[in-house]
Amino acid sequence: MSSLVPSSRLGRWSIALILLALAFAVAGSEISTSIANGLEYPDPVTSPLLGTVIYLMFTAAIAASAAGLLAMLRRHDHSPLLYLSTIPGVMAAVVVIVVAMAHLLHSLP
Repeated sequence: MSSLVPSSRLGRWSIALILLALAFAVAGSEISTSIANGLEYPDPVTSPLLGTVIYLMFTAAIAASAAGLLAMLRRHDHSPLLYLSTIPGVMAAVVVIVVAMAHLLHSLP
Protein backbone atom coordinates (compact mmCIF):
# COMPACT_ATOMS: atom_id res chain seq x y z
CA MET A 1 0.00 0.00 0.00
CA SER A 2 1.28 3.44 -0.87
CA SER A 3 1.71 6.23 1.64
CA LEU A 4 -0.43 9.34 1.64
CA VAL A 5 2.47 11.62 0.64
CA PRO A 6 4.13 11.03 -2.76
CA SER A 7 7.52 9.36 -2.65
CA SER A 8 8.90 10.82 -5.88
CA ARG A 9 10.23 14.32 -6.38
CA LEU A 10 7.75 14.93 -9.22
CA GLY A 11 4.92 13.85 -6.94
CA ARG A 12 5.96 16.31 -4.26
CA TRP A 13 6.20 19.06 -6.90
CA SER A 14 2.67 18.20 -7.98
CA ILE A 15 1.38 18.64 -4.42
CA ALA A 16 3.27 21.93 -4.01
CA LEU A 17 1.93 23.29 -7.30
CA ILE A 18 -1.69 22.39 -6.54
CA LEU A 19 -1.35 24.11 -3.15
CA LEU A 20 0.03 27.15 -4.98
CA ALA A 21 -2.95 27.06 -7.36
CA LEU A 22 -5.26 26.92 -4.34
CA ALA A 23 -3.49 29.94 -2.84
CA PHE A 24 -3.93 31.82 -6.14
CA ALA A 25 -7.64 30.88 -6.16
CA VAL A 26 -8.10 32.30 -2.66
CA ALA A 27 -6.12 35.42 -3.60
CA GLY A 28 -8.19 35.86 -6.77
CA SER A 29 -11.39 35.60 -4.78
CA GLU A 30 -10.18 38.19 -2.28
CA ILE A 31 -8.99 40.54 -5.02
CA SER A 32 -12.27 40.18 -6.91
CA THR A 33 -14.25 40.97 -3.77
CA SER A 34 -12.09 43.94 -2.82
CA ILE A 35 -12.30 45.63 -6.23
CA ALA A 36 -15.99 44.77 -6.72
CA ASN A 37 -15.19 43.08 -10.02
CA GLY A 38 -18.01 43.29 -12.52
CA LEU A 39 -16.07 41.89 -15.46
CA GLU A 40 -17.21 38.65 -17.03
CA TYR A 41 -13.72 37.54 -18.08
CA PRO A 42 -11.01 39.51 -16.28
CA ASP A 43 -7.67 39.54 -18.05
CA PRO A 44 -4.35 41.31 -17.55
CA VAL A 45 -5.51 44.19 -19.78
CA THR A 46 -8.89 45.04 -18.19
CA SER A 47 -7.97 44.04 -14.64
CA PRO A 48 -4.19 43.54 -14.42
CA LEU A 49 -3.87 42.11 -10.93
CA LEU A 50 -6.94 39.86 -10.98
CA GLY A 51 -6.35 38.62 -14.52
CA THR A 52 -2.74 37.76 -13.79
CA VAL A 53 -3.64 35.91 -10.58
CA ILE A 54 -6.29 33.88 -12.43
CA TYR A 55 -3.86 32.98 -15.22
CA LEU A 56 -1.23 31.97 -12.65
CA MET A 57 -3.81 29.80 -10.86
CA PHE A 58 -4.66 27.91 -14.06
CA THR A 59 -0.97 27.58 -14.96
CA ALA A 60 -0.08 26.17 -11.54
CA ALA A 61 -3.00 23.71 -11.65
CA ILE A 62 -2.10 22.47 -15.13
CA ALA A 63 1.58 22.17 -14.17
CA ALA A 64 0.56 20.20 -11.06
CA SER A 65 -1.44 17.85 -13.22
CA ALA A 66 1.43 17.36 -15.66
CA ALA A 67 3.89 16.68 -12.83
CA GLY A 68 1.40 14.31 -11.20
CA LEU A 69 0.82 12.36 -14.39
CA LEU A 70 4.57 12.08 -14.99
CA ALA A 71 5.10 10.89 -11.41
CA MET A 72 2.41 8.26 -11.84
CA LEU A 73 3.53 7.03 -15.23
CA ARG A 74 7.32 7.30 -15.06
CA ARG A 75 8.07 7.04 -11.34
CA HIS A 76 5.21 4.64 -10.49
CA ASP A 77 4.14 6.87 -7.61
CA HIS A 78 0.54 6.09 -6.66
CA SER A 79 -0.14 8.05 -3.50
CA PRO A 80 -3.71 9.27 -2.89
CA LEU A 81 -2.61 12.92 -2.64
CA LEU A 82 -1.02 12.61 -6.06
CA TYR A 83 -4.31 11.50 -7.59
CA LEU A 84 -6.12 14.33 -5.81
CA SER A 85 -3.62 16.89 -7.09
CA THR A 86 -3.92 15.68 -10.68
CA ILE A 87 -7.71 15.93 -11.00
CA PRO A 88 -8.05 19.75 -10.64
CA GLY A 89 -5.24 20.28 -13.16
CA VAL A 90 -6.95 18.12 -15.73
CA MET A 91 -10.19 20.01 -15.14
CA ALA A 92 -8.33 23.34 -15.49
CA ALA A 93 -6.82 22.18 -18.79
CA VAL A 94 -10.28 21.23 -20.06
CA VAL A 95 -11.62 24.68 -19.06
CA VAL A 96 -8.74 26.42 -20.84
CA ILE A 97 -9.32 24.37 -24.00
CA VAL A 98 -13.09 24.97 -23.98
CA VAL A 99 -12.69 28.73 -23.42
CA ALA A 100 -10.05 28.93 -26.18
CA MET A 101 -12.36 27.05 -28.57
CA ALA A 102 -15.27 29.35 -27.64
CA HIS A 103 -13.16 32.43 -28.37
CA LEU A 104 -12.04 30.95 -31.70
CA LEU A 105 -15.59 30.07 -32.70
CA HIS A 106 -16.86 33.48 -31.60
CA SER A 107 -14.25 35.25 -33.71
CA LEU A 108 -15.24 33.40 -36.90
CA PRO A 109 -17.29 35.45 -39.39
